[in-house]
Amino acid sequence: MERMRYERVLEACSLKKDLEILSFGDQTVIDERGINLSGGQKKRIQIARALYPNADIYLFDDPFSAVDGHTGSHLFREFLLGLLSSKVVIYVTHQVEFLPSADLILFLSTFLFMISTYGWIVPFFLDVKSAITFVVRL
Repeated sequence: MERMRYERVLEACSLKKDLEILSFGDQTVIDERGINLSGGQKKRIQIARALYPNADIYLFDDPFSAVDGHTGSHLFREFLLGLLSSKVVIYVTHQVEFLPSADLILFLSTFLFMISTYGWIVPFFLDVKSAITFVVRL
């Protein structure tokens, strides 16, 4: 195990405090009958598992959906803009506050399909909450 990367991933996913409260830390076995984790904790663990291998391309399905605004901002800053800053990242999101950092945005809604940059696509955000947005950072 690459310890430095492991520690960096835990920090980027805000998991250090969560692991401290588990009886066996990161060695705690979590299964269907075991410890109950919140949706946000589950999401952050899923992200950490995806981040640990040093891949060239990462795909995330709504990585900010189960976390509060503060934690979502931390995740965005630390893992998308930080840890993965030199990687290709594709993610699906409804959180429009994270779109300005995208290199490309694929915007899907009931009546609209667009691929563009943030500055050009913003005027078309008529019904952002019901749209699905795929974001690419190259």
